[in-house]
Amino acid sequence: MKYVVLLPALLMSIVMALVSCTSTESQANAAKVFDTICVAEPGIYAISVSLANSHGWSASKINKLNTAHAVVYRLCTDRPTNMIAGLVTLTAAYRDILALKSATEA
Repeated sequence: MKYVVLLPALLMSIVMALVSCTSTESQANAAKVFDTICVAEPGIYAISVSLANSHGWSASKINKLNTAHAVVYRLCTDRPTNMIAGLVTLTAAYRDILALKSATEA
């Protein structure tokens, strides 16, 4: 599930944008990263769902795909408004993705 493997990298890029440079600059960088992820993710998810359906993925894999999508969707619809909230939100999302990744590898 390459989709699940890419999510930690995407989340880390947001974290790096949040903690770099000055507060105003890092918020602008974080907003750009959020925009990039939030624009790309629905298409990636749709393609993944299409592949899942056409290749007969197991219910477990489809559930993991849907869970990963829910994590990103939650980040995109409830964006943090400051660096502290952003780090808390991203830490929780990263924890969810690592748990999902671990379950995928098991």
